[in-house]
Amino acid sequence: MRINKHLFHRLVKVPQAPLDETLHSDQRQAQAETEPPDNAPEPPRIALPGASPGLPPGVARGLENEQAVLVSLHEYGWLTARQVGRLVWRESTYGFQMGRRVLRRLEKKGLVVKRPLPRKASAWVLSTRGAQQLRASGIDARRGTDQRVDNITWRHRWLVNEFLILKDPTGITKYSEYAILAHRGPFALTDTPRGRRPDRKWLGKIPDALWTKQDGDVALVSWIEVERTHKRPADLKQLCEFIVRGMHQPVIAHSVLELSKIFLVYTWDSQRPETRAQVYPLIRALVRGIRAAFDHHFEPYDAVTVDAYAETLFESVYLALLDVGPGPILRDGIQGWRLQYVWHEEGLAVLKQELVEDGGRKHKRR
Repeated sequence: MRINKHLFHRLVKVPQAPLDETLHSDQRQAQAETEPPDNAPEPPRIALPGASPGLPPGVARGLENEQAVLVSLHEYGWLTARQVGRLVWRESTYGFQMGRRVLRRLEKKGLVVKRPLPRKASAWVLSTRGAQQLRASGIDARRGTDQRVDNITWRHRWLVNEFLILKDPTGITKYSEYAILAHRGPFALTDTPRGRRPDRKWLGKIPDALWTKQDGDVALVSWIEVERTHKRPADLKQLCEFIVRGMHQPVIAHSVLELSKIFLVYTWDSQRPETRAQVYPLIRALVRGIRAAFDHHFEPYDAVTVDAYAETLFESVYLALLDVGPGPILRDGIQGWRLQYVWHEEGLAVLKQELVEDGGRKHKRR
């Protein structure tokens, strides 16, 4: 059954950043990366339970900073110093410098281990001793030294973590790819080698990341998928089926979770304008795959039901475009569209003009 055309001709573009809630851009690369002066005030830092009573304020603050960084590595698996700074000292001008300073101090104590990334960047993971320290404070942590941080896998994990850090709606609980794979997500319990722990999958899919936000008795789930390359036909079909079925079955039966939003994240590099055009075939393949899955899934239903579920799908699926360098560098320039904007071929043609034609000309003129 085909969808009511009157509903889908309302092609509405989502304004360039924000996507529903604000997307915070990374601190600009041009910012001076000098150490904060000795008399600089302590930058804002995430609140942690278990302050250090009885110690001099400076010592207590330093230990709390270290604990906050260790907790961040436990939650995300591995992070760069810049990511640590934005997580722990989100509003600070000196977040990157503070993160780098504390990580070096933790390395000297044997609590973290540094791993090389391209362009002389570094990733940091928990050591065995660092995980033991967190376990002593009641956090079920494991060492991170067995993670793959190599030329094949690092960029995907970095992008997933970047998007999860960028999106910062209030009142949410975040689950990184690392946490989900370690059975620390919000899904139903299942048997694992470490006992009964949360499952990693729903409807056959493992999310790249997600967050939940409580709404009464139900936790609303935002699902994140990073799409960097062409998918195999079978994998693309699985993703499209998941998007349609997930919104068609909004209440996850074995828990009090409701799939509320799906973010599909694509990347380009403003210093290589041709990479913007390379995004278009990925989005076109996805949209056409979702259309096929939708038509197949809703063929037995009446037009009113089809239109109702289509409207839910349109309002819930977002395409995000991030400007990233090879660094790892996340630049400004976050752009996004709702699925509604590109559902018809007319919308895809407009998107093609933005990405392939207008976008390329704009950046050549710079």
